[in-house]
Amino acid sequence: MALKVSVVASKTDLYKVLRIRERVFVQELKVPEVLEFDANDFRSIHFVFKEGEQVVGTARMRFFKGQEFAKLERLCVLPDFRGKGVLPGVMAQIQRYMMKEKGCHKLFFLCEEALVPMWQAKGFHLISTIAPIPVDKMNLHTMGIDTKTKGLIDVLFTPEEMLKTSGAEQPFVKAWKLPKDSLTYLKQVMMINNTLQNGGRDS
Repeated sequence: MALKVSVVASKTDLYKVLRIRERVFVQELKVPEVLEFDANDFRSIHFVFKEGEQVVGTARMRFFKGQEFAKLERLCVLPDFRGKGVLPGVMAQIQRYMMKEKGCHKLFFLCEEALVPMWQAKGFHLISTIAPIPVDKMNLHTMGIDTKTKGLIDVLFTPEEMLKTSGAEQPFVKAWKLPKDSLTYLKQVMMINNTLQNGGRDS
């Protein structure tokens, strides 16, 4: 199964990808909302994964040292689309975007310890010079790849640098007149949708 990956370009798709993260990380994996939706949401590029017109997954990307390094975050797909071989195609499209549009070929991300062998099997490298990072009862390992050479990269950042709020707000925040943070936006739209579904009456 192949999914189409594109950069979120509308408030509607932004809501949809935040909603998917709420379903996967908050409801399914029990990540607290205040950890899942952070200040970096409005400082990131967001990707939307679609099968046809259906939004089925997402990820976000932040850049470090200008645009020399790209960090992929919040990667997820809905349960019905897991185990169907979608990840290689998704990752290939994301890597093409970062190289073509941003001139960046050094990609890294954090993953749970149990997923390290899966990512290694897909060609990514464990960056053993960075110790596992404890986050909300998980140990997160740093994986990376040079998308030109397929080799290992040196990630020159501390865990604190990788996790902290960094970078300028994306232009879409002001253009779409978004609230102060992504969690507020998500809850606002969910409340509006619930009201509409109840015939315009608050429940």
